[in-house]
Amino acid sequence: MSRGSPSEPGAAGAAAEADRVVLYSKPGCHLCEDMHALVRRALAGTGVAVTERNIALNLDDYARYRHDIPVLAIDGREVARHRITEAALVSALRVAGIL
Repeated sequence: MSRGSPSEPGAAGAAAEADRVVLYSKPGCHLCEDMHALVRRALAGTGVAVTERNIALNLDDYARYRHDIPVLAIDGREVARHRITEAALVSALRVAGIL
């Protein structure tokens, strides 16, 4: 999937879609890997991808989430910390209009 420059038609919409589902994580976190795989499976075929943010690369993210990863946000709203069931994830994605 290629991204256009901000001056290309639809580029702003593509950027907004890219950030609809954000997983805050860090390398070596097995809970993060598990949640990432679950979210990817749930999003399959929707055209929406999960954006993974490594908290170790951002001081604000690290200060906020260092003891709580993984954290899943959908449309800027936190929906899970540590774990999420498939049913709860599907429900959150439906509420957001993604599924």
